[in-house]
Formats: sequence, C-alpha cells, structure tokens
Amino acid sequence: MAPELAPSFSGTMPLNVQAPQISQAPFLLDGLASQGVFNDLASGVPPVTAYCKGGLKIEFNFERSNTNPNVTVVTISATNSTEGDMTDFVFQAAVPKTFQLQLLSPSNNIIPARNAGAVTQVIKVLNPQKQQLRMRIKIMYNLNGSPVQDLAEVNNFPPQSWQ
Repeated sequence: MAPELAPSFSGTMPLNVQAPQISQAPFLLDGLASQGVFNDLASGVPPVTAYCKGGLKIEFNFERSNTNPNVTVVTISATNSTEGDMTDFVFQAAVPKTFQLQLLSPSNNIIPARNAGAVTQVIKVLNPQKQQLRMRIKIMYNLNGSPVQDLAEVNNFPPQSWQ
C-alpha cells in the first residue's frame, strides 16, 4: 500500500450501523453526530460499481450530509452471484492523508449465494479540501472453503460525491 494512504480497518469504531443516529461522536465528525447526520442527508449522487470479480459485486451509494458539506457518506452493498455463500467477508478501505475515513461495522460477514441478500457497510469520508476522492479497497472472504483476497483502486467517484 502506498505510504500516502492511511488504512482504516472494519470494526475499529463501536458504532451500530442500523441506528438512525450515532450514539457517540466519532473522530471524523468532531462532535457533529448529535445533529443527526443519518437523518439529514441529500441524495442524487449516482451509484458506482467499485468492484465486480469472481461473483462478488460491490456498489457504492452516496449521500451528502446537509449538516457538514465536507462529509460524504458511502454505503457499500456487497452481493454474491455464485452458488455458495461467501463467508468471513471483510471490507477494508484506505484514502490519501488529505482525507479522513471512518469505516463502520458491516451488517453481516456472510454474503448469501445467488444474490439472495447483501452485506452493507457505511464509510464516512471527510474531504475538507474538496479534492477528487480516491480509495484503495481490500476484500477478503472464503468461498467453498478457499480463502480469497483482492486489492482494488476506486477512482471513478462521481464529482457530486466530493465537490
């Protein structure tokens, strides 16, 4: 991984993705959590397919916070088109040092076979300099007892997600 990228790993923040509001102020929002970021989001940013390989498809859906225009909320949705469940799924992300990233816990660590469901995970990116968003992702899971690991770069973020 390039030295200008600071990795953030899933499960580092004890926050509940399902909750409508954040119960504690994470470092990324510097105390703005009490303003209801999840309840006050502007939509309209087109989704991006960040990864599609080996039956695993990861889409990024974007929302911008009305309370802090420098924060982009990315919800990943991971689906599995293979015949077997993908178990022990881990999604990790890293951004350049000019950004701050917070990776919340995933909804599950098993992606059901045959697109029967999705694992979701929320990423919050603070981009005070309004630079084009770039991200490196690391994906790990087991399929039919065999471990799979891959790295990818996501550089096709729509301008509305970071401007």
